[in-house]
This record gives sequence, structure tokens and C-alpha cells, in this order.
Amino acid sequence: MGGFAAFIAAALALFFQQLAALFSGGFTLLPAVNATPTPTVTRTATAAPPSTATLRPTQTPSPTRSASATATPRPTLTATFTRRPSSTPTATWTRRPTWTATPTRTPTATRTATPTRTSTATRTQTRTATATGTPTQTRTPSSTWTPRPSATPTPTRDPATPTQGAGNPTGFADAVGTGPAQKLPSALLVYPLIQADQGGSPHDTRVEIVNLTSAPVSVHCVYIAGDTCAETDFSLSLTANQPLSWMASAGYRSFQTFTSIPPFFYGSGELKCAVEPRTPDLTSHNALQGRALVSSTAPNESFGYTAIGFRRLTPGFFGGSFNLDGNEYEQCPDRLHFNVLTSQSGSNSEIILVPCTENVLYGATETPIGLSVTNEFEESLSGSLSLKCMLRQSFSTISPLRRSSLGTDTAHLIVRGINTPVIGLVIDRFTGFGVPSVSANEPYLEGGRSAVLQLP
Repeated sequence: MGGFAAFIAAALALFFQQLAALFSGGFTLLPAVNATPTPTVTRTATAAPPSTATLRPTQTPSPTRSASATATPRPTLTATFTRRPSSTPTATWTRRPTWTATPTRTPTATRTATPTRTSTATRTQTRTATATGTPTQTRTPSSTWTPRPSATPTPTRDPATPTQGAGNPTGFADAVGTGPAQKLPSALLVYPLIQADQGGSPHDTRVEIVNLTSAPVSVHCVYIAGDTCAETDFSLSLTANQPLSWMASAGYRSFQTFTSIPPFFYGSGELKCAVEPRTPDLTSHNALQGRALVSSTAPNESFGYTAIGFRRLTPGFFGGSFNLDGNEYEQCPDRLHFNVLTSQSGSNSEIILVPCTENVLYGATETPIGLSVTNEFEESLSGSLSLKCMLRQSFSTISPLRRSSLGTDTAHLIVRGINTPVIGLVIDRFTGFGVPSVSANEPYLEGGRSAVLQLP
């Protein structure tokens, strides 16, 4: 037992020596401890060293392997982090400039469209229109046309009108002033044609009038019979932005707005409507627009036209008299221009005129009418008509508007009132594709002349 204990003690001492040599590199046990059992330690130590020598290399690689294992993954982790930033920024930033560059190049291509302005060279083709000088050579037999204007001495009735000649083919004075602007809110409306029979058969007219302001409007109107110049006046009220229409043969009555319109069944006539303003402001004066739809069952036809409007130009109260002088109200047109079809087989148009200067209570207005007609070959004829209260006449009864006299199917017609300016329209009748047709021909208004209109 004593020997075994000594062996154990020696083995433990040797084990601790190895541990001390492992962790400190030179640590040994104290000599006092190992002094007593020297003989036994030397005997037993011969067997222990070979066994312990084999244990030392087995223990040393384990800490070295752990150290190397921990050291190697650290650089691998850094490599993975470097790959992530290198991949993401390059893909996203390279695509953005490619999108911005493409739209900036496209608008530059539109500038190449400017060469289309060279199409103005087509204006030189208008010079080919001067080739019509060849038909002007046909004017050599002008001696056959000169007797026609001389046979109608209408220009001599107006002392202010120059003599008709090569420099003045119409025989009218130069147009001055400014006529009324159309299709605007107006203070005075003139319907040149109201056609209605008793019971609405065979003729009738739907009258339309609309208030274009956001305030109520009071309107005073007058029917004027075309043959007797008898007048029938009435009043109507329009709410804000209200349209109103009625059949001329039936009239209209409203208990809500206290409007009462009498029937009109005098054949042909005209209608004048004026605003009675509530304030002197121009917005209170200029409020109306109008239209008329004329229908007939014998012959079966219908057409519509726009009422001619006159605007108030300066603020003020309404006194019942319209000074169409270009200062208080717009002037009446000096002359009317129409492009018409001459009277021929299947075409027999009508001209309708009413005077601008008129005092409804004191009789009819009379004035001669001067006509200047130019055919397709720029050859001019003249003629004259007489207006009393209202003029409605067919082209077949007007010599310069017949094809047999003018020589062409179409013509340019200029109408001018001699003593007072006139306004009106032309009713075109023609045959299209074998079917009789009709339409309203509204004039081009040239120049301006002063007139006075007095309503009851």
C-alpha cells in the first residue's frame, strides 16, 4: 500500500509538472516536495515519460486547431461583405442615366418639322388665278353690257353717290364707319321676316329670344305688318339666362312672369325687340340674342336665320329712342353683301329688306334701294328697287338678278339703301339632286351709317 501511494503521488507530481510546462513554459514543482520520495519517483518515472510523451502531442494540436479555425473564418467574413456593396450600386446607377438621355434627344427631332414651312411656296400658285385674265379678254364685247346699267338710272337718285365707271363698278360711295358686330349680347334685335297666317296655316314662324345675363330682363317688342305698316307692341319678362320661344300665329302667355304676346297673322312682317334696362350699366343693356324659324306647308319648306343685333356702346338710361350713330348704339350697316343664285329654272330666290330709320307711330319709311350685281366674269349690272315699310321681292322680277340678263348661275349682290340704311336677308331657293331646297342667306355687313329708330 505504501508503494502504491507513492506511485500515485509520483504520477500526480509528474502530471502537474507537465501542466505547468504546458501553460507557463518552465514551471516545476518545488524540490522540497519531491525530495523525500526520490527512489520511487525515479523508478516509476521511467515508465511514465513514454506514456506522457505520447499525450503531449495529442493535446497540443487541439488548441492549435481551435486557434487556426477561429482565425480562418474571420477573413472569409470580410470577403463576403465586400461583394455585397460592389454588386448593388453598379446595377442601379448605370440604368438611371440611360433613361434620362433618351427623352432629351426626342424633342430635337421635332425641330426637323420646320422644313414644312417651305409649303408656303404654294402661295405662288395663287398667281395662277391671274390666268383668269384670259376670260377678261372676253370683255371686248362690253358694248353689249353698257346699255344695261345705263338703262337703270338708280345711281342718279343719290347725289352723294359717285358715277359708276371702271374705277367704281358698284356706283356706290366708299363705305365708312363700322357696322354692328353680330352674335353678341345686344340691346336691340331686328327680325326682318315674320311670316304667319291665322291658325298657323300655311305659314308660321317660331320666334326665339334668350337672356344671356344672370339678371332678369324686361323686353319691349313691336310687330310691324309688311303691307300696312300697322304696329302691335307688347312686353315680356325674362328671368336670368332664360330662353323663350313662341309661335307667331298663336302668341304666348305666362302668369309666372306676367308675359303676354299677342298672335301675329298679317302674312309677312318684321319684329323689333329692345331691352328696357334696370340700370345704366352696359351689362344691363346688352342682354339678348334671337333667332327665327320660318315654315310653310305650301310650298313645303322651312329655314332659320339669326336676328340682327345692335349693342349699346355707352352707359345710360333708355329713353325709347335708339340713336344708331356709333356713339350711343352701333351704326346700321351701309351696305349688304350676298352671294346668290340667279333666277333660273328651279331657282327663284327672294330678297327681304326693312329700314333702319323708322318711327313706328308716324307712318312708313320709304327709300329707293340701289343694287349692284357682279357675275362670274366680273361684269357688273345695276338695278333699283323701292322700299316702303318692308320689301319682299322675287329674283325673277328683278332684271339684273335673272340669268338671262346676267349670263351666269351665281352672282355677287350688293344692296344699299339710298335715303336710309337697310337690313335684311335673302332666301335661296334651288334644286339639289332633283329635290327643291331652301335656305336663309344672311348678309355680310360693310361699313356703317347713322339711323334713328323710335319704338312706341
